[in-house]
Amino acid sequence: MKFAKRSFLVALIVFLTSVVVWGIFSPLSQPRIPYNHRRAIHNISDLSLAQRIYSARHSYAGYACKLNDLGALGLVDGVLASGTKSGYHFEIQCPQRGAQKAESFTITAVPTIPGVTGQYALCADQSGEVWYGEDGLVSDCLAMHKLVGREYR
Repeated sequence: MKFAKRSFLVALIVFLTSVVVWGIFSPLSQPRIPYNHRRAIHNISDLSLAQRIYSARHSYAGYACKLNDLGALGLVDGVLASGTKSGYHFEIQCPQRGAQKAESFTITAVPTIPGVTGQYALCADQSGEVWYGEDGLVSDCLAMHKLVGREYR
């Protein structure tokens, strides 16, 4: 009797584990893409706002050039400050060199698993506008400046 109960529990655990793994890696995750896309746009908008606040508080330094700097001050949540949230990977880059004041920045976001967690590359700069690249490449996003429509914000 104990063997039957134990076998049943093992079979149940194996079944539930396989259902979870299948759910994570199955094509049924496609409906998450629009949700992740919207969340990534909101996250970029949050980062842009955080940059404006950071710059106002640190006028000698200008903008933050690292996500961690915004997270350490509580201007963005810890998950976003880590660089990955809602199926997208985020980065901030500043073009200045050395100890100069950061007078501009670029925020980029790409899907962590292209075609599964997202489709578009997203980007923004100090203007506050959010652009997208249909092919998922940051270089095209920054070059083309295709503005994200208001319906996605």
